[in-house]
Amino acid sequence: MHRDGDLAGLGGGFTPEQAREFELAQRRLGRIRFSEPTSVVAAYRRAPMTFWAALAMARHVHRMQQAEKHGELLPKQMYEALIHVPRIDAITSTLGSVWSLHPDGYHSEDSWPAHLQWGADQLVETVRHLRAGRMVAALAMVRRQLERWTLNVAQHFGVEPAEDENKVVYFTRVWAEYPWLRADIGQAWAELSECLHGRGSMGAAQSWEAAAGDVRTATIQVPQATLDLNQRMADIAGTVFTQVRGGVRTLAQQAGRDSWAMAMLSNYSVREVPDLLEPGRVAIMPLDPAYAYSSWADNATSAARGYRLVVTAAGQNGTLLDLPTSHVMGAVLERRGRAIDRFRMSMEREIRVLGDDYQPGTLEARLFRYVAISEAAEVISDWSSPEEAACLRLAAGALRSAFYLWLEDTDIAMACVRVLLEQTCQARAWRTKPQRAKRISELKGTVTSSARWIEASGWRRAKVLGQALGEFSHVDLRAAVFGARRLLGAIQAEDVAESERPYKARGHALDSTAYLLAFEVSERLMGVDEGLAEGFREQITLLDAVEHSRRIEDLLARVHDLRSFDFRDL
Repeated sequence: MHRDGDLAGLGGGFTPEQAREFELAQRRLGRIRFSEPTSVVAAYRRAPMTFWAALAMARHVHRMQQAEKHGELLPKQMYEALIHVPRIDAITSTLGSVWSLHPDGYHSEDSWPAHLQWGADQLVETVRHLRAGRMVAALAMVRRQLERWTLNVAQHFGVEPAEDENKVVYFTRVWAEYPWLRADIGQAWAELSECLHGRGSMGAAQSWEAAAGDVRTATIQVPQATLDLNQRMADIAGTVFTQVRGGVRTLAQQAGRDSWAMAMLSNYSVREVPDLLEPGRVAIMPLDPAYAYSSWADNATSAARGYRLVVTAAGQNGTLLDLPTSHVMGAVLERRGRAIDRFRMSMEREIRVLGDDYQPGTLEARLFRYVAISEAAEVISDWSSPEEAACLRLAAGALRSAFYLWLEDTDIAMACVRVLLEQTCQARAWRTKPQRAKRISELKGTVTSSARWIEASGWRRAKVLGQALGEFSHVDLRAAVFGARRLLGAIQAEDVAESERPYKARGHALDSTAYLLAFEVSERLMGVDEGLAEGFREQITLLDAVEHSRRIEDLLARVHDLRSFDFRDL
């Protein structure tokens, strides 16, 4: 990744003096005691021009390397569910129009077979994020799939919610139509929601995130709490996926393909999970321009085309039941192939629209800043109280998940931005109003909403932004996603052309919220060392303290002006 400004490229864009300093700074990082601010300050003073760039990229690379080493991040159960995907693809491609490029099938106009295939797509995406250690992305996906397919079960059996019925109770009642599942889906939904608010098992589980970026450690031990949470997500995702399989089974039965329908009832068991990272490191690498136009991406798109031909032919010539489990990797690569095609189409559209104003380094610069802000938040979490540390780490993890998903052009990115906003506000509240934060955290029997923490942070004018992000966080018949998207478009600065606002809405929300976290990081750094904070601003945010404050004030003012926004007014 690269960035603009004085440090135009990490290594290639430095002056000779900066390049030498950057190399030295990276070598010294392994000797920094990150839990001791004095050690970090001393390292900064030895390489002030490139310290933050070196730290961010070294930790980011180390994080990916650690994920590659730990196949246990993916529970075996998820791979066993993946084995169904090639047959699902064969059935749906034979019985309908499929292979949609739309990443969010729940509000597209694709066919029912394509929608069922989207359920398989989401299983594959959940597998990728679990395998890569991106817990916030995986949590958001599993919860949304649970909500989406609960609607399907409820519609099939005619289960209507009672007036003022709690979601937990309703979800449990809906899935009780399948007593053989022996799963309390309402409780499962509550657990996922608790984790996305930073409560429950999330605190201990996210220590994986902190350890993975620590460049002092060659190999880490994945905490048992992380493995337990991943296993819980796998249990829930596998249960929900039975409804997708059931939908495919019904589709096959309606077409008179009883043997295909029976295949959806089969359960698989494997002793070991094959490595799903290669070829193309499909779970680890973000879908940025460097990846999307690489030889890895070319191989993935080629493999995707071949896979589609194979499974479609298997459905058409009657050999569907003979598809080997080796096609699972093909199913994973096929999803990468469609994502890459979608990314390339978006880039080509942007080049056409912007013309001479197109700046190829702009996106890479943004991605670098997201990486650097998240890694800086991880570093300062070591110097904070346990409550603040948990918030900062979850905010950092949410930012990493958000920008990965934003690159995939999916609304689920905004669910992660909501976590980022809430946890940033919570960390700020603990720093500036600890007694109030303590009172909020001690509330029993009450859901501590994002709005409560936004208000406690002193940024209460951002409440309608939190509300909009909340609409993206759930799949619900009452969710006002299109209204929320209009709000995200409306809060952009006046100099953004009206025609560009819909295309830039999610990216602006991500960027704005990332800079709220960056502000909290820089304020905490100022309490440690003024030079360390100034270096962060100069190398990462490219804003001084006054300008950063002004931009946040402008954002809050624009959002507050829309406080009466009607999300359902079309």
